[in-house]
Amino acid sequence: MKRFRFELDPALRWRKQRLDLHQAKLQQLNWELGRVRAASQQLASDYQQAEAFTRSHSEINAADLQALAAYRYAIDERQRQLRRQEAQLVEDVERQRRLWMEEARQLQLLEKLKQRKRQEWSQQLAREIDQQASEAYLAQWKRGER
Repeated sequence: MKRFRFELDPALRWRKQRLDLHQAKLQQLNWELGRVRAASQQLASDYQQAEAFTRSHSEINAADLQALAAYRYAIDERQRQLRRQEAQLVEDVERQRRLWMEEARQLQLLEKLKQRKRQEWSQQLAREIDQQASEAYLAQWKRGER
């Protein structure tokens, strides 16, 4: 009997490559989401430091308060941008996660099919070996009978 050969091995390799690609994309999106969240936290921290610095001085003039207010406005605007980016990234991560899960499911189906085909091949091989052994026994028995 010939060696086991799974005819869908090229498709299996392709699915593995696609799964790896989806995994890399998911990791990239998660990294980007973490970066956006860290930037948002850093902005909040920067404003708190600027506010604490301004309030710690005994003489606060109108220009300082005006600069702090302008800084706060700029930070608020940047925070809104970051929240929009974060919301979009959360959607992208979820969409990519679903794609990754579907690809993993497709790969698992192919791997199960390969396993089932290997078992069928193994059972067929065992039947052929049994058949050959029976034929060899019968041939030897017939020679001994003469």
